[in-house]
Amino acid sequence: QRKPVIDPGQSFGSVLRDNDGLWRMWYITFQTRDPKKDLVGCATPQHLAYSRDGIHWKKPTLGLVKERGSKKNNIILGEHQKDKNGRCLTGYGGVSGMCILDNTTHPHPKARKRFTALYGGYRTASAEFC
Repeated sequence: QRKPVIDPGQSFGSVLRDNDGLWRMWYITFQTRDPKKDLVGCATPQHLAYSRDGIHWKKPTLGLVKERGSKKNNIILGEHQKDKNGRCLTGYGGVSGMCILDNTTHPHPKARKRFTALYGGYRTASAEFC
C-alpha cells in the first residue's frame, strides 16, 4: 500500500528542483477550526519539505510560525501573519494556493531574493482579525 507523500491531506503548492538536485515542496495543509470561536472554518498554513530523490521527504523544524502553541513545525507562512510593518500578509485564514519562483533556476527581473511567492489571501474587514 502506498502512503501519501505528505500527510495529513494537502493541495495547492509548488515542487521545484534546484541546480544541486535538491527538491523543495511548498504545500498547504487544511486545519479545521471551531466555528464558534473562529471567523473561518479552516486555516491553510504553507509548509516546506525537502527531498534528495523526490520520493522520501523531510519536514524540517523551521521555528518561523507559531501554530497550536508551538513553533516546532515546518510552516513558512501561517494565518494571522503580519510583515515587519504590521501589514497583514495572509488575512485571517492563511494562504489560498501558492506558486514559488526560484530566481536561480528561472531568473526574473522583479525578484528581490532567491524565492518569490505568489499567493492569494483571505481578506478581512479589519486588520485586528489578520
